[in-house]
Amino acid sequence: MTDGSKTRIGFLPRAMPSLRNLAISVLRKNGQADTVAALRHTNRDYRGPLTALGLT
Repeated sequence: MTDGSKTRIGFLPRAMPSLRNLAISVLRKNGQADTVAALRHTNRDYRGPLTALGLT
């Protein structure tokens, strides 16, 4: 049984950890000490990291 995830093909297996590390770095730069809680919050509201990066 598969879950439909496409992160096992092409360049995505290498890109996903890099994107996660970028997200964690942005959260830490913005003063988030608890990155697990911050990532959970980001899952619900994606605009925070985009704003931190100046993309919105």
